[in-house]
Formats: sequence, C-alpha cells, structure tokens
Amino acid sequence: MPKEVAVRYFDGVLKAQLAEALPQAVDVVGEYWTSHHYALVRGKYSSVAEGVDRILRTLEAL
Repeated sequence: MPKEVAVRYFDGVLKAQLAEALPQAVDVVGEYWTSHHYALVRGKYSSVAEGVDRILRTLEAL
C-alpha cells in the first residue's frame, strides 16, 4: 500500500475510530490495570485514563 493511501486511510477513518474507542477502553482495561501484565505501563502512566489521554492528544496532533 502506498504511503499516501495509508495516510489518507488513517486520517479519514482510523484516527476517528481510535478517538472514539479509546475512552471506552478505560473502563475495560481498568479491571486489569493492577495485574502483573501492566507493570511496565504503570511505571510510565499513573492510570489507564492518563495513558489514553496521552494517546488521544498524540492522535489530535497528527
């Protein structure tokens, strides 16, 4: 897939879908946040919401 096509798809479809789905993920992932699987992530972000917020800000900046 040419880069231009991928960028158009990301900007037109995928970016909006991620922005809609990520806030919903906070509730789902919150159950597992204290498990050992997220130990490395917890070291960088204090909460799931903080991680999602940072991802959404990055998407907005793209």
